[in-house]
Amino acid sequence: MNSRWYSLPENSPLTGMTLEETNLRRLTGVSLMAIRREEGEEIDYPEGQTVLDIGDKLLLVGEPSELDSFERLAKGEIAVPKESTSCQWLILTESSPFVGQKLSDVDLHGKYAVEIQAIQREGKLIRWPQGDTETQMGDRLLLCGSFHELSQIRQLTIPQSKIYPEKQKLSTTK
Repeated sequence: MNSRWYSLPENSPLTGMTLEETNLRRLTGVSLMAIRREEGEEIDYPEGQTVLDIGDKLLLVGEPSELDSFERLAKGEIAVPKESTSCQWLILTESSPFVGQKLSDVDLHGKYAVEIQAIQREGKLIRWPQGDTETQMGDRLLLCGSFHELSQIRQLTIPQSKIYPEKQKLSTTK
C-alpha cells in the first residue's frame, strides 16, 4: 500500500460533492485518510457528509493502480455516477453474447448509457477497463446506469431457457 497527498484540481467534478456521493472506495479502491483545507484546517478520517472543496489536499492510501484510478476520476477523465445511478455486478456465463468481445464492440455506454466501472477476473480487479479489453467467460462486470437499462442488459445475458423454461410435455399412459 502506498500513501500520498493529492491536490484536488480546481475544475474537478468531485468539488462540491460529499464523500458519500463520490463513493471513492468503491469506484477507485483508495481510502481517504485526511483532508487538508486551503486555509490550513485538517480533517482526519473525514465522515461521509464531508464536502470536498477547491484547493483541498487529500491523503490517499491505496495500490498504485488505485491511486491512478482516483487521479483519473478527480480530473474528470472518468465519470462520477449520478445519484439516480444504480450499480450491480453481472457474471458472464458461456452463453453470454458479450463473452470474447472487446468492450468497444459491446458498447454498453453507447447502446444503453451504462458504464463498465470494473471487471473482476481470476481474483483481480481491473478498474476502468479500456475499450480494447476483451471479455472472458466468468468475468464479473461492475455496471452502473439506470435500473431500467441494467435490467435490459441482464435480460440479454441470461439465456432465454432460464427466463422461460421449455414446458415439459406430460405423457399419459393408458
